[in-house]
Amino acid sequence: DPTVVCVIHERWVLDLSEFKEADELIVVTGDDLAERKSKLLEGADAIVALPGGLGTFDEVCDVACQKQLGMNCDKIPVCLLNIDGFFDGFMTQLKRAKKDGLLHQKDLDDIIHAEGSEAACLTWCQTKHEARVKEERETAATEREAAATLEAEAVGKITLMGTLKRSLLLPPICALYTWMFMQTIYIFMYLSGETRNMI
Repeated sequence: DPTVVCVIHERWVLDLSEFKEADELIVVTGDDLAERKSKLLEGADAIVALPGGLGTFDEVCDVACQKQLGMNCDKIPVCLLNIDGFFDGFMTQLKRAKKDGLLHQKDLDDIIHAEGSEAACLTWCQTKHEARVKEERETAATEREAAATLEAEAVGKITLMGTLKRSLLLPPICALYTWMFMQTIYIFMYLSGETRNMI
């Protein structure tokens, strides 16, 4: 089940019952809203913005900017609940910025999306989230396969190097041991006076 977490700045807390419907209420401090915006993104699977004032636009623009720059929330879907066309002007401005080359994403939906109903908004977010989870799982599986391949190649190289070393070093080592053995026999023969039979 989804969890509803509300993040509020201490300046607006009256009695901690501001959001009775929330599963969790987080109160932040500070001289500005930076900590609140950071907490809003923490652990989020999606961002849904309801019609609001400058604070809402600040939060939406902050997330959209981070997404465009590939920062910490670049994979989180952002959807505007466009009730009665509230965000039409904003979306028109973003489309103009995209057309003028000021937004660098291939698709505006990679940054921000708008839907006219709660159900459509949640369905869009869920679809994007599921696609992201699937992509992350596939990427992880690919990375595991690549690591296993590299490990197998490294083991193969080590085995090959060991075989090469043995095959290259074995004849000289055998020759050295043979020479040392012969020298030992000559020394014993010399000490025993058997040198007259030596070739």
